[in-house]
Amino acid sequence: RQSLENNSDVGINYVLMPVNRDYQLGLSSYNDDALAVGGGFDVGLRSGWLFSLLLGYEQGRNSATNGSIGLRLSFGQAAGTSPEAADQAALQEEEGQACRRRGCGRGR
Repeated sequence: RQSLENNSDVGINYVLMPVNRDYQLGLSSYNDDALAVGGGFDVGLRSGWLFSLLLGYEQGRNSATNGSIGLRLSFGQAAGTSPEAADQAALQEEEGQACRRRGCGRGR
């Protein structure tokens, strides 16, 4: 990113109980001509485990470089299974059981 000016005025206000005029903050830019790059990937297992790796790099003119690594391990719903899909599968199972009890699909 490149800064067009070295300062800016920012107006802020409250969401709850706002005032008639915004509060003005005078801000100056920092880290002009900065380069920021990031990426990552997720690996989901059928057992419900999710592994995530995130990498980031930032370098600005007249400043030190900054690198970051993020690791995440979580357990939850199996990968690729949405709550809607799970509900639909449960509904189909219930319908199938009810149909077997009534004898649906059998020649009479």
